Amino acid sequence: MKNIGILLIVVGIALIGYWGYQSSQNSESISLGDVELSASKSTSPIPAVIGGIAFVGGLVIMMSGKKN
Repeated sequence: MKNIGILLIVVGIALIGYWGYQSSQNSESISLGDVELSASKSTSPIPAVIGGIAFVGGLVIMMSGKKN
């Protein structure tokens, strides 16, 4: 059970970190004289939410384990 808790914590941190990296790269623009082209990339916070749930779930599993 402890291994599952550690795995969930690691996966949770990775998902939160990945979403933070993706959301920071969200727009580009090119200006050609009077014409300006822009593209924006919108991301969903779902990976961060899933990462947070995995992280908290891993902490709960680690804390609820049998004490030796």
